[in-house]
Amino acid sequence: MFGPGAQLTQQVGSTLAIPGVTGLDSVAHSQIGSRQSGAAFGARISRDLNRWFNLEFSADWNASPLSINDKTLLGVEATRTSFLNFFSGPAFNSSVAVADVKRSQGSQLFWTGVVNVNLKTEGKNIPYLTFGGGARSALGPAPHAAILGYYDFDLGTGFHAEQDLVNLRLIEDRTQWLAVLGIGYKYYATNHWGIRFDVRDHFTPNTLITVIDATPTVGTYAPSDQVVYAPPGTSPNIQFSNDPAGGPSSLSGPAIHGLHTFRGEGWVNQVSTTGGIFYRF
Repeated sequence: MFGPGAQLTQQVGSTLAIPGVTGLDSVAHSQIGSRQSGAAFGARISRDLNRWFNLEFSADWNASPLSINDKTLLGVEATRTSFLNFFSGPAFNSSVAVADVKRSQGSQLFWTGVVNVNLKTEGKNIPYLTFGGGARSALGPAPHAAILGYYDFDLGTGFHAEQDLVNLRLIEDRTQWLAVLGIGYKYYATNHWGIRFDVRDHFTPNTLITVIDATPTVGTYAPSDQVVYAPPGTSPNIQFSNDPAGGPSSLSGPAIHGLHTFRGEGWVNQVSTTGGIFYRF
């Protein structure tokens, strides 16, 4: 479903006047998704250093999941349908191609320490600026889009059955550092109680990675049989083999697990808008 195997089906398909398998290569060599928006909950504890500066620590859980984008899902569906069409000719007894997608998965936990700089030091209304840093931890499983393809045939000389399971995953570093910039506002209803609102931008390196797994399986059957799939005298062709001793199948190979095909670059901005009640001891 990707790489030389998909290319071979396209080359052979051109000689047979049928479409080959649309490979996942263009999808797998791109960033297949990103973080989405979500609700956040957390708590903060702070201490006034003087009238102007306030030291604050916070822990916030954010429901924003990693999500696979529409372009990737369209590419997966194009591969699935083309696989099914290519292996649905009269030479094949049966063929199946099914997709399994978990589009959005996971959440985040932010740990930050900041300094709030008051822009006013008197009155009930106190605007402030925020500077600091911390860490972000990714929680939960990674989203994925998988395709299971299967086909079998018997031309009277031996039974053949092959399948492939290909899985695209979107992962990122579990924990990474971040920088924080923000602006906020406090309203003191009394000397102890009040409300606050702020907007914070969390800057993190883009560590999103596209990962591909592939698990091809070729059934071994008796009698041993090798079949060449292409018009006589043409090249290239596809060889199907139900016995490794007689030669390998062209569309099979070793299993692949955790192959990184794309790594994100640059920075990611995650902006949070929060409001809450505070109590001053």
